[in-house]
Amino acid sequence: MKTLREIRKSWPVIKEIIMFFYDLLPPEYRTDFKQNLSNNGNKPKSDPYAVLGVSPADSTEKIRQVYRRLAKIYHPDNQDTGNAEMFRRITEAYKRIMDERGE
Repeated sequence: MKTLREIRKSWPVIKEIIMFFYDLLPPEYRTDFKQNLSNNGNKPKSDPYAVLGVSPADSTEKIRQVYRRLAKIYHPDNQDTGNAEMFRRITEAYKRIMDERGE
């Protein structure tokens, strides 16, 4: 099985092959897939509300409470449930929401 590093090295070739087949598709079957490929294989930004599991209609205080609860659970210093990647995603989502709301 290839490692992630090996796959990333071969990304330009993979992208070229995908685009060849993508161009063969009729226009009605094409999606924003081409735009997602243009960011070098990085995942498109996800909905920050979905990451935190809250609604855009929720109050800022409720979002803050949910963020703090999730941050305690996924903080890398937490021996039992710590997850650095999840903590990073939660923190980025919270910052994006607070920036949108002007907080």
